[in-house]
Amino acid sequence: MDTKENITNTKKNKHLSLQERCFIEIRLKEGWSAYKISKSINRTINTVLNEIKRGSVKQIKNGVEITRYFAEVGERVYYQNRENCKGKYKLLKCSKFIDYVTNKVLKDNWSLDACTGEALASARFNSDEMVCTKTLYNYIDLGFIKISNSDLPMKLRINKRKNIVRVNRRKLGRSIEERDKTIEKVLRKEIRQ
Repeated sequence: MDTKENITNTKKNKHLSLQERCFIEIRLKEGWSAYKISKSINRTINTVLNEIKRGSVKQIKNGVEITRYFAEVGERVYYQNRENCKGKYKLLKCSKFIDYVTNKVLKDNWSLDACTGEALASARFNSDEMVCTKTLYNYIDLGFIKISNSDLPMKLRINKRKNIVRVNRRKLGRSIEERDKTIEKVLRKEIRQ
């Protein structure tokens, strides 16, 4: 028995597409098993079973409750779950700290990092009542805080553009390595004299 025929290449760490969800819906209507569907779309059986559970809807037909899978429902639930898996903003939880930072920056011309460092050093706030400096900069860019980028003079000075070295730069003229060897000898004689 040749083992190459029994090895399946599964797509790992890839999410199902709408096309694959529609394929699952069509094959379930035709009466295929979840195992047969998983082998035909080259996915694991658990992925297909989880998708069927995610996109199944209970319907009442002739007084009998039946469960059917719909690709659109699976896609909608998938995107809702993706929205819910993001990290939440700590803006409301850390409002006292953010007010403290806003006052220090606007009135005393402190930097965001100085505010965070001073609050940690003096133990004004617990670590769960604070956000890091990078988060403060993100909040400013998103417009959640009353501070603007013009209130932060060091941020305006930082050049975020990276120097790009062109690989295929146009070369003007001939290289100095291509010159005649006799010229090199003549130039060295002139320098010595």
